Amino acid sequence: MAPPMITRPVRPIRPPTENITQFQSILIAGAENEIRGPNGISVDPEGNIYFADYNNSMVRKLVPTGEENKYTMETVAGVGSAGYSGDGGLAINAKLNGPTSVVFVNYNLYIADSGNQAIRRVDADGKINTISMGDGGRTSTSSATGITADIDGNLYVTDSLNNKIYKLINPSGPSAQGTTLRTAEEGPVGNALGESLETRTSQGGRRKKTTKRKGRKARKTRRN
Repeated sequence: MAPPMITRPVRPIRPPTENITQFQSILIAGAENEIRGPNGISVDPEGNIYFADYNNSMVRKLVPTGEENKYTMETVAGVGSAGYSGDGGLAINAKLNGPTSVVFVNYNLYIADSGNQAIRRVDADGKINTISMGDGGRTSTSSATGITADIDGNLYVTDSLNNKIYKLINPSGPSAQGTTLRTAEEGPVGNALGESLETRTSQGGRRKKTTKRKGRKARKTRRN
């Protein structure tokens, strides 16, 4: 004798009416084959989109046309070949080397110019300058790969080679002061007690490394 069949009511599946995430493609006029290896992305208050065109060693800008999801593309920095040049001049005449991330803040565009181990700034006039640069070793931004900013305009940079995260203070000024937030090998730097604070200062080139101590001294514990 076959066992009795148990049936349960089936609840109808209704489409969600809110909190729907939709992915839509955007059309870029005349640029279908120009982009090679797009990386980090940022948006300015006017709705322009900036991204790092890694394999072209350029930074691009997408400008809305007024039609939904349609943009034109402009070059913000880079000439299409890898290198390091152009500080003090127009960014469109400068050479980058494999940029990986960008962030737009306070009318400045900051670029993680990874191949050059540098953070570069493009100001509102379109001029480019280096505000932080590594030395090829275990100091400074030797492998800046990601970049973002807080509401005060301070920058945060991930350094994948050194396993560190840097905070660059006042990046729009003549010199940017940087603090190491975390290092996987050494643990947090600049903790709540303020015993150790590693800072680096840049003035348009390689950065000087200094170590400051402030706050109350750490208490020593004794083992019995």
